[in-house]
Amino acid sequence: MADAIDVLVVGGGPVGLALGSALGRAGLAVTVLERRDAPDPRPKASHVHGPVLEGLACAGVTETDLEAGRPMFGARHRHRDRLVAEVDTRVAPGRWPWSLALPQPELEAVLEGHARAAGVTIVRGADVVAVDVDAPSVEAVVGGERARFAGTWVVGC
Repeated sequence: MADAIDVLVVGGGPVGLALGSALGRAGLAVTVLERRDAPDPRPKASHVHGPVLEGLACAGVTETDLEAGRPMFGARHRHRDRLVAEVDTRVAPGRWPWSLALPQPELEAVLEGHARAAGVTIVRGADVVAVDVDAPSVEAVVGGERARFAGTWVVGC
């Protein structure tokens, strides 16, 4: 069994990486368990809303990290050359009063870099098949070789 840690984060997508980074920056020992062996190069999201960008500051994300993106004030959705929807992505005033067009793989790379810099351990190829809760600790059981990771808290992302 691995050494006990403070927080096990199950899921290494944007939410899990951001949470892991924020907790690591707060001084907690964090391990992120991700079932994929490598980052998925296919985008599942194309932009990030302004309030989310505000929250990512807790994970260490800075404006410099976001330079690859571009402001997005709206979107038009078409089907067979016919406009079917128009969306205004501007939100209430703030640091980012718009959405940022930034493909998910690029955002995940930024978040993973911040998580690692905060001392977070990221384990890829770790398909969690069970979580055993036995106060005062929790264990995540990983399929395949049935590895176990013990911690005080577990969060599913």
